Amino acid sequence: MKRKSTLKAIFADWSSAVLAWACFYIYRKLKIEDVPYGLEELLNDSKFRFGILVIPVCWVLLYAMVGYYKNVYRKSRLHEVGQTLWLSVIGVLIIFFSLLLDDKVDSYKTYYSTFFTLFSLHFIITLTFRLVLSTRIINRLRKGEIGFNTIMIGSNQKAVRLMDEMKKDFEPQGNLFKGFVHVEGNNDHLLMGRMPNLGDIKNLKEIITKQKIEEAIIALESSEHDRIGQILNELEDTTVIVKVIPDMYDILSGSVKMNNIYGAPLIQISPELMPLILHVHCLHYFSFRRYIFLLHLP
Repeated sequence: MKRKSTLKAIFADWSSAVLAWACFYIYRKLKIEDVPYGLEELLNDSKFRFGILVIPVCWVLLYAMVGYYKNVYRKSRLHEVGQTLWLSVIGVLIIFFSLLLDDKVDSYKTYYSTFFTLFSLHFIITLTFRLVLSTRIINRLRKGEIGFNTIMIGSNQKAVRLMDEMKKDFEPQGNLFKGFVHVEGNNDHLLMGRMPNLGDIKNLKEIITKQKIEEAIIALESSEHDRIGQILNELEDTTVIVKVIPDMYDILSGSVKMNNIYGAPLIQISPELMPLILHVHCLHYFSFRRYIFLLHLP
């Protein structure tokens, strides 16, 4: 499913680049070069055909280089606007200096007109295609048709409270809960009946592999906080996105930064920062008996 959505995003970007370049090329012939130019001339123009074949592919490669297609399900429409804007500026600058700067013009104002016309066409058409795709993906995420396989680590009061807030106050954000992972020694399991018990934290890696987990939400009780180091160690070599409910003591002392997700203060840990976070956590656990997380906010 995700591969299909990624291919759709690539095709949409390729199509928008083709359309933008075709519109710009016609504008260039009619307005700048002031020559009669119709559909027949367009199809017989070798420079146009070359541009249509090469330029859209270069745009797609540029987007791929900056990681645009890495995870099409986790994009917001606001992020789409900003990213499309600066990538359009970069790409159009490259095209302008490599292909258009040698054009014979009557005035330098023509260069400005050429640049801003190509930029406007490419930005508007590309953004329109992307917003249509993003809106469709967001709607499907909220309907639960697609999403991210998620586990809850913890099974008692904090976990139950978070689940209630997620269901009561906020639209779904794409989390497809496969079950919960309990902490050994705490056997209340208040989440039992709401989702399957997948096992103990000692089996986290096995559970993640078997269930194809993409996100893990840690919601431990105060009595279970000595297990955080063990949990982070199990998650260290995975690509799972980790979200944590911090202690009020840590929040008030400035040890962590908050991000409101589902109405509860959650902090997100990027997979690439996990080793550093685990190292810092262990140092402070043995020296001060408290937890400090170095975080990457979404």
